[in-house]
Amino acid sequence: MGGQRYLAPLLAKWNVVFLCRMKVVDPHIHLWNPETGPHPTLKAPGKTFMGDYKAFAETHEVTEFLKELMA
Repeated sequence: MGGQRYLAPLLAKWNVVFLCRMKVVDPHIHLWNPETGPHPTLKAPGKTFMGDYKAFAETHEVTEFLKELMA
């Protein structure tokens, strides 16, 4: 809620009132193809400080997303 301090003047000007804390969901997906994009981590997948990337080394484009969505 620290951001309210900076927004307060604008919100007051626009007659906006915070009635409650809002929870925001960021619904987005990541699509990639190791064959067509510059993805050096995916071209030679392995363990990194963020974990094992082998499962990500496959193509994940709209077609694959829709297949998984409908499964």
